[in-house]
Amino acid sequence: MGVAGDAETSGGGRIVIIAESVVFNGFSAPLSANGMPYLTLDQSPYQEVGGSGGYIYVNTTNKFLPNLLSKDISIESKGGFGTSGGSGGVIVLEGLFFLDDSQVIAVGGSSTNKSQIASGCGDGAAGTVYTKSNNYTRLVV
Repeated sequence: MGVAGDAETSGGGRIVIIAESVVFNGFSAPLSANGMPYLTLDQSPYQEVGGSGGYIYVNTTNKFLPNLLSKDISIESKGGFGTSGGSGGVIVLEGLFFLDDSQVIAVGGSSTNKSQIASGCGDGAAGTVYTKSNNYTRLVV
């Protein structure tokens, strides 16, 4: 939670999916655990801190069916914008996921406070993406 009792600066929450397989079609982000507010710096009217990105965990066995993922989707756990940016979240994908790096996003939010940016303390820290399949493990920060 960015500011106690303020839903506009809350963190991204948690999504957990355990299934045989998943199908993500369409555009944009069918799985999103972004911290609030998530706007561009130019549009941000907020003087509060940004919430941290949340946690997304998807585990598929793929014993009978493969995961089907559209090339137009993304899985996101971004930090929110604010006077201090929220840190990026955590995304864990276990199973057969074939996604480009650009489709799995766990970045920190940016700061609107110029003095904090100059001191190196304003922007949120990077998030973490962990993927694991049969013979392949990858960790990206």
